[in-house]
Amino acid sequence: MKKILIIGCTEVTKVVVKALCNDITSASEICIASLDKSECDVYRKKYQGAPVRITTARVDVTNKQGTMMMLSITQPELIINLTPPELSLTVMNLALEIGADYIDSELFEWNSGNLLSRQFENFSNFRVKNLTAI
Repeated sequence: MKKILIIGCTEVTKVVVKALCNDITSASEICIASLDKSECDVYRKKYQGAPVRITTARVDVTNKQGTMMMLSITQPELIINLTPPELSLTVMNLALEIGADYIDSELFEWNSGNLLSRQFENFSNFRVKNLTAI
């Protein structure tokens, strides 16, 4: 079971949190973090009785120092990135820096610019640390 950090509170968050709460072998703790913590709190309250512990946090991933402080507290083993595509590489690099596995939801944007090619460049850095990046 993993400590999972979901960064970004979107419609996808609803699906991810529900799936993780229904399969207690996947996660022991989930932290949902976004610029607007109150949006995250909705999910925490909705799944309050779930066997998976859910916490929430406010995070601005463009503020590296503040984000690193939050990451040192939550100590995630997996980061699920639900932020807009322009923040994907930032979150991916944060996951790499703290030694967390990484899942990105922004592949639907693969053809707008070179986000996917820049992410592929980073995959070898994850492999070197024996981490997964999807």
